[in-house]
Amino acid sequence: IGFVLNGDGSVCVDLDRCIHRDGRIAPGAVEIIRELGPTWVENSPSGQGLHIWGRGFVERGRRQGRIEVYGTGRYMTITGKRVRNMPVALGELGDVARILG
Repeated sequence: IGFVLNGDGSVCVDLDRCIHRDGRIAPGAVEIIRELGPTWVENSPSGQGLHIWGRGFVERGRRQGRIEVYGTGRYMTITGKRVRNMPVALGELGDVARILG
């Protein structure tokens, strides 16, 4: 199951390879989650990354290292495997491209 980002205000931040073998989330990913604020965060299909979903603005998709930010023109697979203690609703993320510096 997936979702097509079409520029309607839904955005996804894709963090690759940020979950350690013991299940801990890498400190850099934890920092990004905190910066973006409370919103739905789920394990990616690989089980080694995270998808951070919310409402916000992304002028165009961007990638920097293991971080990708999309708001339009992208199909994202949804796992439904919510990260424990994260909200069950989409939060307001604003201009999410700011996490790429």
